[in-house]
Amino acid sequence: MNEFSSSEFPRTLVGGISLPRLIIGSNWFLGASHTSLAKDKLIKSLMDRKHIEDILAVFLKAGVDAILRPPSFNPTLNEAIDGAEQRTGRKLIRIITPGFEVTPGKMSEFDAERAVEQCKADKATFCLPHQMVTDALLDRRDAVIRDIEVYTKLIRKYGMIPGLSTHLPESITFTDAHGYDIETYLQIYNAAGFYDADRSRLGNENYPPGEKARDLHQADGSRPVTPAGRTGICVEHDPQTGYGRGRHDDPG
Repeated sequence: MNEFSSSEFPRTLVGGISLPRLIIGSNWFLGASHTSLAKDKLIKSLMDRKHIEDILAVFLKAGVDAILRPPSFNPTLNEAIDGAEQRTGRKLIRIITPGFEVTPGKMSEFDAERAVEQCKADKATFCLPHQMVTDALLDRRDAVIRDIEVYTKLIRKYGMIPGLSTHLPESITFTDAHGYDIETYLQIYNAAGFYDADRSRLGNENYPPGEKARDLHQADGSRPVTPAGRTGICVEHDPQTGYGRGRHDDPG
């Protein structure tokens, strides 16, 4: 009897690829707690190759065979993935979110082609430019995602499926309106109001003079697709902590 049956875990099709409806995150493998430097260091001290491999093997045995992760310039995660695959006899589908420089004419070691090439070297099936890329390119005035077609063509050139990682609901509506070559999206799920996916309502009026909002990212989250501007959650400055805090508003 096959250890992995087709009914072991709910699945869906994305870009013609069968994916589990639960995807393994990687922030707590790599030390990105989005909470504090101390917690980042704690994660890194605990998550060596063996611990990561053991956790991945548990997921693979349960039929959760997809992982969301950044490009790996550190070999530890790749080695752990290879080890878990060998132990279970099952392959992990890689969904990789590269970050790269998007300012025209600005030179950087993290240029787009190098980042996408690294995703291919890491055996990515899906390549979703990171939120830092997508949301920097989004232009609300003209309702476009500038230059995104340059990057989707680059992703296709390297044989991967393009998607977008974003915190802005407009990324979805603009993509649909223009027919960009995007197969899927990664968005944060913000039930607690920790970070606001709809920043269109945020302005200087939410912060005392001289204060600047700090980006607070919810680790390894995804959110259901919702119409733009309907999240009903805002982030405002908390004078006691200096961080943003969630405020729930009824969108009506």
